[in-house]
Amino acid sequence: MSEESARTFHRNPSLNLQNVSNALQEKEIALQSDRAKVNDLLGGATFVLKAVNVEKEDADEFLSEREDVFNEKSLYFFDLENPVRRFCMMLVKSRLFEAFSIIVTLANFAMLIPVDPRKKYNEGYNKAEYIANFIFLAYYIFELVIRVIAWGFALEKFTYLRNPWNWVDVFVIVLGFITLAPLGRARWSQFRLLRVLRPMRRIKGMSVVIKGLFKAFSKSPPVLAMLAFLLVIFAIMASHMWAGRLRQVCVEDDTGLIDEKDERRCGGGMGRHCPANFTCMPIGENPIGGRMHFDNIGYALLTVYTLMTTDGWTEVYNAVCDSWSQLAVIYFFFFMLLVFWMTVNLFIVIIAMGQEEEEEEEEVRESYEAEAKSFGV
Repeated sequence: MSEESARTFHRNPSLNLQNVSNALQEKEIALQSDRAKVNDLLGGATFVLKAVNVEKEDADEFLSEREDVFNEKSLYFFDLENPVRRFCMMLVKSRLFEAFSIIVTLANFAMLIPVDPRKKYNEGYNKAEYIANFIFLAYYIFELVIRVIAWGFALEKFTYLRNPWNWVDVFVIVLGFITLAPLGRARWSQFRLLRVLRPMRRIKGMSVVIKGLFKAFSKSPPVLAMLAFLLVIFAIMASHMWAGRLRQVCVEDDTGLIDEKDERRCGGGMGRHCPANFTCMPIGENPIGGRMHFDNIGYALLTVYTLMTTDGWTEVYNAVCDSWSQLAVIYFFFFMLLVFWMTVNLFIVIIAMGQEEEEEEEEVRESYEAEAKSFGV
């Protein structure tokens, strides 16, 4: 405080205290006004989040999933007092509107069931479904416009595209336009089944499962890298040991013909021996139509990948044992242990962790909702 101010304060202290008090009251009024504006803007959610003491990232995620949180303006034109936007805001907050949207989506899905893909789009029932597709697409566009006017489109927080669930709606509309064309209908009509994903976000348990799967995918790259490394290692090993062996069959010495009755492979040495008057020669076809073998690294990778799925692995196993040795059981044992059993179980653990994390976050969101209700939001 300067010397002159000090003298003034000592001459009339009550007047200066009154000025300080007035200034503090003005600041408090301004602060309350700002809080009221924020409360109107976020529907009271700001105070709810402050009450439960959450992180900013969690707050943004919680607010983006609430359908009663709106920006001050949408599309840089519609403010909170605009009658058109107020009507759109009323619709998106309405449970009846949500229920009607689910019914429309399920009706659209039900109409796809009797469609005969062998007929043209303008024949029989297909024609009725094709016409109905215009109606459903028009409703989806109407719903999109309503939500964009209410929330805004993408540039600001809490807008339509900031919620990943809404991406499905946009994808469905784009595919709808593609399938309206005869050529697009022939190539893309099967993707219309994805419309059934639209109501899943509104089914509480289903949305938790899907979010948990996405969280699991984000944690899976290390396991996928380990799986790719193991597949390459086992493919190289198999290619070095068994290249060309799975084509070895018994050939009759006199005629040079393959014994059609004998479908087993041969190998000599520690493998299976051919009967008398037959010679083991690499002139047969590889197992499963020639698609499963280890003659080069490409097909070796394809074969070990197929073995990982346990589809037809016994046929390849028997062919290797006959053409090489029964010791091949060691290779297949460790392959199934490391690649199939261990990797599959690691994926199960990751999925379980993703589901557990999502369930915990859902409990946090429910606590936010409970706090919101206690604040009358």
